[in-house]
Amino acid sequence: MPVRFLIADDMPAQQRLMANAVMFLGGESRFAATGHEALRLAEREPFDFILMDLQMPQLGGIAAASYLLHQWSGQAIRPRIMAVTGENPDDTYTLCRAVGMDGFINKPYSMTLLKKNLIHLLTQGHCWKEGPAERLLDLRQIDAGMRGRDEHSMAKAIKEARLMLLTMRTQFNELEAADLVTMANSVVRFAHHHGYVHLAASMKSLATAAETGDARAQFALLVREHDLFEVASQAALAWYRQPQMAKFVEAA
Repeated sequence: MPVRFLIADDMPAQQRLMANAVMFLGGESRFAATGHEALRLAEREPFDFILMDLQMPQLGGIAAASYLLHQWSGQAIRPRIMAVTGENPDDTYTLCRAVGMDGFINKPYSMTLLKKNLIHLLTQGHCWKEGPAERLLDLRQIDAGMRGRDEHSMAKAIKEARLMLLTMRTQFNELEAADLVTMANSVVRFAHHHGYVHLAASMKSLATAAETGDARAQFALLVREHDLFEVASQAALAWYRQPQMAKFVEAA
């Protein structure tokens, strides 16, 4: 059975270019021209890979990918999603990794580079040079929590959470278990409200461990989450700086 690709791009020329690369690898392609059409097809048909343009009408590709990755979060096996974009490569790159996408290619690209990335997707499950991405953010959750508020409000909330994490990290051995529980739960509330899904799960585990007297074994987890927090925060603020991608409409 051939490997199935969903090519989501509103430009027929780009669709043909990607389809030619897929055909070279022995795969077959289906096409979507809008974000909502991509969601409908991805939810109704079995695909192995999705090539997702980020600047599509109706619903941007990052928002569509974040929605799908949320839907698939409990699945052991899911379609792999590669971002395809021609705008704001630095912020967009960080954002695509933070929502858990599996690769990134910047327009204009050569057929050689496209084939190389697709081969990596097929053989490794991702084509990130840093290694596979972790799903740090849920963009719908960010938008729901920040509805009616601006980037300044988000930055202020991030600053407060950063201080809490820094205090926990630097004073970990001096803090009482009850204080750790209180601080971890405070970070969990921030994380739930602002879409930091990875942070929410980890801080909930830390709070539970502190309640049972086993928090000391969780220090390495805290250090790692503190580091990932900075990556997630850079991406969350980038979401506000790219309004063309922030057309988050309820899913199809």
